[in-house]
Amino acid sequence: EPKGFGHIGFLVDDLNAAVASLEAAGYKFQKKPSDGKIPWLAFALDPDNYWVEIIQRGGGPAPKE
Repeated sequence: EPKGFGHIGFLVDDLNAAVASLEAAGYKFQKKPSDGKIPWLAFALDPDNYWVEIIQRGGGPAPKE
């Protein structure tokens, strides 16, 4: 089981589209944009359960669907 907070992050132009694409590919999430108080980021889990941060470019809320 991974320990610590080591992770990698990616900036995306459309966070909701990126999350939907990763979900369709079978990835699980530690945090989706709708979870918590920070709607401009998500954390996907890689096959080893490390967190992969996906961040809305510009740091603001994700575009509306």
